[in-house]
Amino acid sequence: MLYSYIEKLYAYNHWANEEVLKSLQTQNVTDEYCLKMFSHVINAQFIWHRRVSEQPNDYKIWDVWSFEQMQNALIDNRTRWATYFAKLNEGELERTFSYQNSAGDSFVSRILDCIMHCVNHATHHRAQVGRRLRELGLQPVSTDYITYCRITDNI
Repeated sequence: MLYSYIEKLYAYNHWANEEVLKSLQTQNVTDEYCLKMFSHVINAQFIWHRRVSEQPNDYKIWDVWSFEQMQNALIDNRTRWATYFAKLNEGELERTFSYQNSAGDSFVSRILDCIMHCVNHATHHRAQVGRRLRELGLQPVSTDYITYCRITDNI
């Protein structure tokens, strides 16, 4: 049950990221803050994937992506996480591992906690982008989890 819920959360996360990107593109947003924050979401998801996969990281947390790069990165990111989840079993979710954050500080965390953090982190920064769009007089997009469920669940 937990494993399938995680897959659903990542499908939601991908959907929400695509919705934000479409909104930024459609409104031709050039605001530095919006682009920096949304690029940060994408970079962090690559970085966290590398961490939980115990692979070396070559992504920079604050690199800013073009719209085309963002689109390609979202597709790549979804594929990487889906491949990771396909090889993961529920027991593996409890495993701990060591890693370093962007500042070089060392930590030990559970795989499950890092997976959940990745979705929560993205939600936080998508909300910051939405707030900034409102400040600019533009229209933010709803990326609420329940909106995703209403669209995708057949209840």
